[in-house]
Amino acid sequence: MFMAPLLAFMVYSQTLADTYGYPEVMGRDIVGTLNSYYVLLGFLLPDLLLTVFAAIALRRPGFLLLAPLFPLMRFVEAYVCLRSMPKAWRTHSSGRWISPERRAATSGRHRPISHQPSTPSGLSTCR
Repeated sequence: MFMAPLLAFMVYSQTLADTYGYPEVMGRDIVGTLNSYYVLLGFLLPDLLLTVFAAIALRRPGFLLLAPLFPLMRFVEAYVCLRSMPKAWRTHSSGRWISPERRAATSGRHRPISHQPSTPSGLSTCR
């Protein structure tokens, strides 16, 4: 989750440092050892290689078209994981699976089936 803000901060501080010189820029001291192309190389290259491997192994070249979206999916996955961790730590479980309760359909396509009265010829009035 911190990769995108860190990368933006690195690019911003590098731009300021190139413009105004290194002593005036405080951000250069914080992330001075990291270069943005190393971060991009270490973050995007493994995703691209795994996508190419999956496309070849599964014989689905359509995965290559989706390759630019996979880093975005990594951010979504990280957000969901970080958001669910506090709940996982607070919740105690016995380890047994509990079947979810069924809910009644309220609206939309899934309506409860009701019996329609028949016409004198025996055909129902349903459309």
